Amino acid sequence: MRTQKRVSEGPTLVGQQALARELGVTDRRVRQMVEGHILPEPRDGLYDLGFCQDRYGLYREGTDRDWDRFFDQCEDLARESTELLRAALKPTSTLDMVTAASRAVQASYRDMRFMTAVRSKSDSERTLFFRVWEREETEAMALLLSRTCALMGEQEGRSGREVMEGLRREAREAEDA
Repeated sequence: MRTQKRVSEGPTLVGQQALARELGVTDRRVRQMVEGHILPEPRDGLYDLGFCQDRYGLYREGTDRDWDRFFDQCEDLARESTELLRAALKPTSTLDMVTAASRAVQASYRDMRFMTAVRSKSDSERTLFFRVWEREETEAMALLLSRTCALMGEQEGRSGREVMEGLRREAREAEDA
């Protein structure tokens, strides 16, 4: 069972139908697994084939040893994302540091949701942990957004608040369009 990330020239991205064929399931089942946090949400309508194959394999056939290894990886990623988050929130941080923290935080909570979806013993336990992970991820991402606005404001000679207001205005305009 392979649970390591691929380190090749880049991920193979596929649409939902191609992913379903590769996994030997229906399109509907792919959607259900995304909703159930077994497979990750697509980005721009595409899935990372290798990542999804790894997740599906762990979900379907993972041994206790595979799950122990995955749990260790989750712990490592959670530690790394915490360190990156702390560094990104310092006054000396850069946009690159904020971006790295954002990616690590999102990956960590994606993994926690997957583990919760597959390993929880009841729906109520699953629901509880999904709410906890969502709240914690939202808090971390809000802090990173705030830091991003401050950094952008510094670059543009404006306050972080002015940048945030500009983003809100753009979001409202996009909704109205």
